[in-house]
Amino acid sequence: MKHLEYVTERMHDGYFVDLFVRATNLFAISMYKHMGYVVYRTVQGYYNDARGKPEDGLDMRKAMSRDKTKSTLKAEKAVITADELEYN
Repeated sequence: MKHLEYVTERMHDGYFVDLFVRATNLFAISMYKHMGYVVYRTVQGYYNDARGKPEDGLDMRKAMSRDKTKSTLKAEKAVITADELEYN
């Protein structure tokens, strides 16, 4: 993660790093929070479990130094569906 953050900040002058984690993966969520990530929003049905049942994902985000006001950490909606995700 440190390398990804370095590349985002130094090579791409990015505002934030974004990652997705299963809402049930409490160990990973805790680890990412310890690294400075926050839950940006919940994505309903982002994953499928072993039986094909939809499982929510958390979109976690960490602002980089370019985002001085941390405005990239404020989602328009707290919960979205996977179909609402934008990929740029």
